[in-house]
Amino acid sequence: MILILDGDPGRIRWLRSQAPSATCCETAQELIAALSEAQGSIERLFLDHDLDGEMYVNSNEPNTGMEVVRWLEKHPKEIGTVVVHSLNTTAAQAMIERLACAGYHAMHMPFIQLRQQGL
Repeated sequence: MILILDGDPGRIRWLRSQAPSATCCETAQELIAALSEAQGSIERLFLDHDLDGEMYVNSNEPNTGMEVVRWLEKHPKEIGTVVVHSLNTTAAQAMIERLACAGYHAMHMPFIQLRQQGL
């Protein structure tokens, strides 16, 4: 199972073209619901930080990738790799650090690089 969080329609189209069976969510709450319902392990989880067309959003806001990280810290899931594809490098680094401290294998691959290399 592949889960994706991204709020940009163009990026979602591309992500779906790369992983047609993936579940794409546009809000943190949608993704948290998908994680809650997920049975078994999740192969990959792709997280953007800034959603709703916003840039450099405060990580304390509820509709960010960081909200998903906070949820994962409290509700451990079996996830192969978490890829933070946010262009907001400050928030992405904070997400990676918190995920690593919670025991997840996480990496930062900005969307531009993700697009060049594919999923």
